[in-house]
Amino acid sequence: HAQAGTRRRVRQARATAFRGLRPYDELVLAEDFGCARGSAGDLRCWGSNLLTIGGDGAVAFHPAPVLETRLARVEAFAAIKEEACAVSDGRVLCWGVNRRQQLHVPTPEMGGVVLVPTAVPGVSDATNVVMGYQAQCLRRRDGSWACWGWNRGSLYGAVGVGSTASQVEAPTRLPW
Repeated sequence: HAQAGTRRRVRQARATAFRGLRPYDELVLAEDFGCARGSAGDLRCWGSNLLTIGGDGAVAFHPAPVLETRLARVEAFAAIKEEACAVSDGRVLCWGVNRRQQLHVPTPEMGGVVLVPTAVPGVSDATNVVMGYQAQCLRRRDGSWACWGWNRGSLYGAVGVGSTASQVEAPTRLPW
């Protein structure tokens, strides 16, 4: 699926230089795709294109980095499996497969796919975002963290906010 970003569909067992990428501040590798974030806020992604990176609506794979045109300035980026979130101007925007409504962005049905970066409601002061298995956390300007997503049912409390609900619907401040 070209996850290595080398334009070749072969297994790579050695380090390979990226072509066409200048030095970037952040590199994120997900299951079938990768993205690099530049200091100017640009985001370039390659590999499986289930997330329709580039804004062209294409779902085919990109063997080389493609500029994400739907986000003005990306300050932080996270991705896992089939989901991605970015911080832009204090907002957290997420898109991808929303299996349990864990992205906290509107989809018409459980498991719907969010095809465009969509703002998480009520967030305007984010500086960073991280993602886990169907859960996300954001760091606020004051240094605190807030998390939301699938809590793995009442048995685990995976989101870490002290809730026993199966889902933490909105970004909730971590109690520690």
